[in-house]
Amino acid sequence: MAKLKYKGREKRRSLIKSMSVKSGETIDINPIHALSYLGADEFEIHFEDKDKEALKKCSRGQSKLLKKEFGGAGLEETLKLMYPEKKKSFKPKLIKEANISNTKLEEVKEEKIKKEIKPVSSKKIPKEKKEVVKTSIKTKKTIKDSQL
Repeated sequence: MAKLKYKGREKRRSLIKSMSVKSGETIDINPIHALSYLGADEFEIHFEDKDKEALKKCSRGQSKLLKKEFGGAGLEETLKLMYPEKKKSFKPKLIKEANISNTKLEEVKEEKIKKEIKPVSSKKIPKEKKEVVKTSIKTKKTIKDSQL
């Protein structure tokens, strides 16, 4: 279904098929019926990808409206302009292989780092072997724990 947005100033506007729309409101409408509002300043139409098949079945007069609005020599060219094909991303095979090998190298490096890190032992170090070194701020001399 196409999206039809009314941008006019009227509070309520009548549409085809006994439909009506308020100012600033967006409604879903059949894409063939939405063609009636092509070129109108107070309407904004958004066609979805699903609408392409329905627009292929439009009448000769409706296809002229599409050509006038979007350009193109025929209906097929106009639809190609309306719905451009999505470009495929190009990645050479070598780049893909390089990306795969890089990720494997990173995984191996992470595993090595994890193996190298040893857990800290929970053994207590005797006080005699501990030597705390502090620096006096004023004198900038090193003071050992035994001197305190």
